[in-house]
Amino acid sequence: MSIIMSQQNLVRRQIPPSHAQQKIFKGIRLNDDDKLLNAMTVAVTTSLSSMVGLGARNIVLLKFYDSALPFLTRQQCMAILARFQSGVEDAMALMDDQALPAEFHATVLKETNECIARLRMIIEG
Repeated sequence: MSIIMSQQNLVRRQIPPSHAQQKIFKGIRLNDDDKLLNAMTVAVTTSLSSMVGLGARNIVLLKFYDSALPFLTRQQCMAILARFQSGVEDAMALMDDQALPAEFHATVLKETNECIARLRMIIEG
């Protein structure tokens, strides 16, 4: 069973506004310049805070991954590879029900394939 995926598996969907964005922009008309500007500022600030948190988490996980991987045996990498592929398949099945941009799917594909390649390098020696 191989999880390596291609661009053919990616689906582009329109992303509906989040519940927070719906609350922020509710009742604002385009000619309400100050209200619209304030609502947009709140939305951008909220999105930026989320992105900063994800970036920080990504750095920590990458450093852990890079630190731990060299110490794994071939057998450990084989077990991790099987479990990783199964976990990614489960996550992708859940993502099928969500409206996510193609860039998200492309990044999942790229990162998954890079992890699999690094594990296979250790397995194959």
